Amino acid sequence: MTPDELPAEIEAVATRLDARRKSAGVFWIDLHGPVPAAPGPDKAAAAVYGRTSLVTGLDPLDGHWAEVFTRTARSMAAFDGLFPTRGARAEPESLLDRTVLLIEEALGPVRSAWLVHHQPSSWYAALWTDHLLVTDEWAAVLSLTRDS
Repeated sequence: MTPDELPAEIEAVATRLDARRKSAGVFWIDLHGPVPAAPGPDKAAAAVYGRTSLVTGLDPLDGHWAEVFTRTARSMAAFDGLFPTRGARAEPESLLDRTVLLIEEALGPVRSAWLVHHQPSSWYAALWTDHLLVTDEWAAVLSLTRDS
């Protein structure tokens, strides 16, 4: 898979994940970019967002990016109690793991990851978080959103 194909692959995973939730609210994962990595996280974030958002701050993620992503997705998607069987509960976890694998297979290992703060500060979902991911060659923003 090429970096250009990655956003569509992430969308396919997100579609499957949200369909399994059987909930009125929408939980979604998007990948913005990837774009060639720029020197420094500020420039990398600006390159990914372009004119759609003004990045006002970046905080290093507390822990490995994949663990932070998975923990955040679990919390935002409210998987607990939505699946009647153990096998059904395992699918969301495998889809989150697949997201991590897709990103690192297409872009390479993530060498730094940042929580993005930007303006407007609440612009596209009831609950959202953006993670800037930077590899040796690429920068992308992994967005997790939930609307009711």
